[in-house]
Amino acid sequence: MEENKPKKTGNAIVSGTIWSILDNTAAQAITFVIFLILARILTPSIYGMLSISVLVTQLFKTVIFDSIATSIVRKSSPSIVDYNSALLLSVLLSIPAFLIVFFFCPNYYACNENSGFR
Repeated sequence: MEENKPKKTGNAIVSGTIWSILDNTAAQAITFVIFLILARILTPSIYGMLSISVLVTQLFKTVIFDSIATSIVRKSSPSIVDYNSALLLSVLLSIPAFLIVFFFCPNYYACNENSGFR
């Protein structure tokens, strides 16, 4: 019976990898299609502002949330304290990220001189 265990684990790893690749590919494809549609609808300046906002949002998401999630996932058996700490840390790091974006937006607006947002 022990002989089947490594084979099942190997199959689970391959299956999980395939599903992860499919999930990431589908998410990228959906995002690409949405951006193509928006590129046809929006003016170039507004589309540029949208692209910059998505870029900044993804940067903060990657730095704040994904790093915390990775540390939780890598733990062999996370406790409730780990989950609570991750939530608290995410909230505490999100506040300065919000303030950076909030106070930088008027400067970005002034550089681009987009009158469509007044």
